[in-house]
Amino acid sequence: MPNVHVQLPRAGQYIKSEVGSISRDTIQFTEAVFKPGEVFGVVAGKAVKLDFAAETGAELAKGITYAYVDATEADVKGVYTSRLTEVNMQELIWPAAATTGQVVGAVSELAKTHIVVRG
Repeated sequence: MPNVHVQLPRAGQYIKSEVGSISRDTIQFTEAVFKPGEVFGVVAGKAVKLDFAAETGAELAKGITYAYVDATEADVKGVYTSRLTEVNMQELIWPAAATTGQVVGAVSELAKTHIVVRG
């Protein structure tokens, strides 16, 4: 029986251009697995899954996960794109049920920190 290998998105593969290390920060991720290129919200200073139905801050796009982070067992510090970056829309990960309008709103929210989404 052949082995099947699944390749996860590479760290930072969604980035078209950035301004060196000033474009990235660290944050505590909580309660989930985050993949590179996943757009997230922030609640109480921690990265959480983007949830457009929430009214806690989780509905606002605040950053993009740089590399794979597994925070299912405990909070984990990870790197994320926080500002001054051009990213590829096709490489971003959104909630499965996200509508076009919600994604457009999230892109506008990211633009407030000069994260420009192309494509």
